[in-house]
Order: sequence, then C-alpha cells, then structure tokens
Amino acid sequence: MNIASEQELKKAIDILNNAGKPDTLFLINDITLSSSYVITAPISLNGNFFKIKYSNNATLTWQGKTKGWYDLQTTELGEIIKTDAPLSVGDYVICQSNDKINIDPHSSGGIQHPHEIHLINNVKPKMAGVESFVVDKMVGNLSILNPLENICVSNLVAEYEGKQTDYCTALKFDGVANTTLSNIHFKKNGPGAIWFNNAYNTSVNQCRLDGTLANDNVYAITVGTVNNFFISDCLITGARHAFTTTAAISKGAERWGTPLNVIMNNCVINVPTKDDNTTRVGLDTHAEGYGILFKGCVINIGGGNCNYGANARSRKTVFSGCIFNGSGVSKGVEIYGENCQIDNCTFNKCWIGISTKKFRNDYANNLSVHNCIFNDNSGPPIYLEFGKNHIVTNPVFNNVMFNPGSKFKSQPPIIGTYRTK
Repeated sequence: MNIASEQELKKAIDILNNAGKPDTLFLINDITLSSSYVITAPISLNGNFFKIKYSNNATLTWQGKTKGWYDLQTTELGEIIKTDAPLSVGDYVICQSNDKINIDPHSSGGIQHPHEIHLINNVKPKMAGVESFVVDKMVGNLSILNPLENICVSNLVAEYEGKQTDYCTALKFDGVANTTLSNIHFKKNGPGAIWFNNAYNTSVNQCRLDGTLANDNVYAITVGTVNNFFISDCLITGARHAFTTTAAISKGAERWGTPLNVIMNNCVINVPTKDDNTTRVGLDTHAEGYGILFKGCVINIGGGNCNYGANARSRKTVFSGCIFNGSGVSKGVEIYGENCQIDNCTFNKCWIGISTKKFRNDYANNLSVHNCIFNDNSGPPIYLEFGKNHIVTNPVFNNVMFNPGSKFKSQPPIIGTYRTK
C-alpha cells in the first residue's frame, strides 16, 4: 500500500491488522506521526527515504501474541525443558521464573530474574529440547509465542518535532521473529530508541542513529529478551547509550530478562560530551544479558571525564578487536559482571583503559584480558580494583602512566591482582 499521510497510515494499519496478512507499506511523501500505533499483523515498512516527523512521543509498535501459562522446569545450561505445554517442533517459547540470577542487580535492593526466548528443537512427552541451551535454572512458567514474522523496515528517515520525554521509543518490536531493519536514519533530533523484546533472529544493518537534541535520556538500540540478535555496519552517536540491555518485565526493583546471542559488529560509536557534562556510555550492558559480543567496533569517546567507551554489567560480555579512542581524560571499558573477556582491543589516549568496578556488590570476577594494546594512556592501562581471579596476557604498553595523578603515582601499568597463563 502507498502511504502519503498519517491518516492513510492509520487506515492501512487498521485494515491489515484485521486481515492478519503480510503486506508492505510504502511512503510516497513525508508524513507526520502524532499518535502511537500498534501493529498486530506482519506489516513491513519501506520509507523510500521519505521522512516521518514524530511528535507527542508517538511510537510504532509491532506486537506478537503469547498463549498459555504452563509449568516449566530447567537446569543451568541445559538443552531440555520440562513442561506440560502442548509444544511442536519450531515453536517459539518464552521461559521465565522468580529464581534469582547471581549478578549485581539493576536497582538498589533489586533482584534479577531469568526470562529467555527459545526455539523448540524436539518434543517428547512432558519435555522438549531447545535449539541451543537455557542459561539459567528455572522453576517457573512457559508461554508460547506466536510472533510476527519476516518483517522488514527499511529506507526510513525520521526526526522529532518538539520536546521528547525521557527514554522515548520510536520503533518497538515485541514478539517478532526473522525481522530486519536496514538503511534507517534517525536525524540529530531523533525520534527515540529502537527497542526489541521477545524477539528471535533479528538484524539491524547499515543504520545511522544521530541521537537527540531535545533530551539526552534517550537510547539508540535497546534489547530485552532476545535470542540471535545481530547489529552490523551502523553509525550511532549522541545517545545516552548507543546500545543497552533492559528488562523484558520489570516490577519495582525486580527485573526479568536475559538477552542471548547478541552480536554487534563493525559499528562506529561516537560518545560526545553532553552539555551538562553528565555521564554518557557508548556500549552498555545492564545486569540483563549473557555472552553479548562487541566485535570490530570503533568507539570515539568525547573529551569530558564523564564519558565512557563501554560498561559491562551482564555476564560473559566479550569485546573483540574493538578500538577505543579517548581524549586524555575519558575512560575505556569498565567491567561490573562476571566472566567478561577483552581480546585484541586497542585503547588510545584514555585516562584508564580497562577497570573492574562495582555498583553495590563485587561481581567483577574472572576478567580475561588478552593481546590488548594501550597507546598514550595518561593513567593506568589496566586497573583491577575489584573482583578476583583475573587473567592478563600479552599486553602492549606504549607511552602510558605519563600523567597518572597522585592516586596512581609510582604504580605499575597493571594495578591489582591477576595472573598470567
């Protein structure tokens, strides 16, 4: 269908939602978006490089459906789930429980709970196998997801008119599979975040997200409960976080969610200093997440000492082949979660290249740092302030600790307890 106005967009969404059949909407003109719309059919959108002008915190939401609330039992890193759900091979399932994940929670006094999405690989009486493995032990519940599949959003230009609220969202996908976003350009006064939840096998390619002018508490790409999520060849700048994780479900200080098999590859992330000089972080994993991989990315960190290249609070976060370009006072990577890994990365002109930190509890254990290069770092290249059982192998130091300040005066390039292999 061709779309030339918001009225035509609303009419088309209503018709296709009622029909429940796949179709593609093609913009043939710039349009405004002053209201939020929920899409419940597999509707794709091709912007034809026309512009959507957002206002009133409008959001386009693609919404799949879940059914059932069945008993569930899993083991840690197990392929088998025990359940009374009527499952078939190829079903998508959402698994959740009130079990506690042993990680520094997102909120003070809070609790992190498991919440994962999986594909059913085989079925037996009262049990089923998943395609990979369930990360955490759960005694909880399972729902079957009927996702919107094979959605493509492409060639879209968008910006915001007026003042945004904090954490506004432009495009939300909740309950989707095999979804692709490509060639999306959010202008400097961007319309908000792109948010994925209960999403399986999703890709975001060759997008440019230029941040926001009206309010800086706006993210770029946010993931909740996802599995097999790929971001590649994107340029992201001027957001609170270029990438972050969030809870699929939150209730007070309790949060549910474990993004799985997330890979961000070959992206450029700019972290310019905010006008009020408060914190910005380029790549960020909250307590939600397991095994997220940042590969071959370039992170340019602005000149304020409040700027960070990356923070990792989730488990087993990996930085591989990334380049962190600082400005003398900015920080490279801060690790807060367990079993994280930093391999073959380069840190240029940072104050501190890599450090282990804590918010409330000390969970930054088992950090591995391999084959990293530190150039012109004014402070310590590696500061292992918290955690234990860290490994550092084959670091290269070029002109480091040349202005360490009184705190680190006369200290070695690696501060803290670690071992080498």
